[in-house]
Amino acid sequence: SRLFFVDKLIDMGAKIMLCDPHRAVVMGHNFQSQLKATVMSSPDIRAGISLLIAALSSFAAWTAWTNYQRGQATQASSIYEEVQRAAGLKDNAKVQGATANLTTKFGATSYATMAALTAAKSAFDASDLKTAKTQLSWVVEHAYTKEFQAIAKLRLTSILLDEKNYDEALKVLASEFLPEFEADVLDKKADVFVAQNKLKEARETYKSALDKMGDKHVGKQLVQIKLDALGGAIETKVAVTTDKK
Repeated sequence: SRLFFVDKLIDMGAKIMLCDPHRAVVMGHNFQSQLKATVMSSPDIRAGISLLIAALSSFAAWTAWTNYQRGQATQASSIYEEVQRAAGLKDNAKVQGATANLTTKFGATSYATMAALTAAKSAFDASDLKTAKTQLSWVVEHAYTKEFQAIAKLRLTSILLDEKNYDEALKVLASEFLPEFEADVLDKKADVFVAQNKLKEARETYKSALDKMGDKHVGKQLVQIKLDALGGAIETKVAVTTDKK
């Protein structure tokens, strides 16, 4: 069986799981695994030729994929510049149009995520909250990184808070966030509690946010101001008992 030579491909970097002498599972995604050069010998000329073809095919496919990705990034970058120019001119219609073009054609690129965030801000500044939420929801669903996703969730929460949609805001904040955003999530959650007039929960949550923030966190002073405005320290009830002898 030629599957006896699968270990040679694995040595070259292929992701292959040999199930039995007759079956193998090849794992790959968008040419992300490139075969690497190695020195080997093959006692079987047909297997040796197959290994050589695999190496040459991998190099050609990797090169083609790299060139394709580079071309995609170049085109996406050009459209993103249009978004930035339109945003600078406060032309919300052009911002939304260019962003739609970018997210449709190059949605998997970081430029699409950044454009959607820009479009959300542009729409918000134009008092178009529906479009702003749509753009932020797109980022939550398709963000290039989890950092972008977290930023979109926090901004979406602010809009939901403005709309007095408190339950939905808390639902967004209850979703998964990277650990480095924990303090910001607590801060937003406390804002929602204030809007709901749940002042005790708000004070507790602001204090938790402060505990999570480092000394250099840009939002620490603002959170302290909000906590002070609610009366600062958390109120506690102290029970006083007297011993009767």
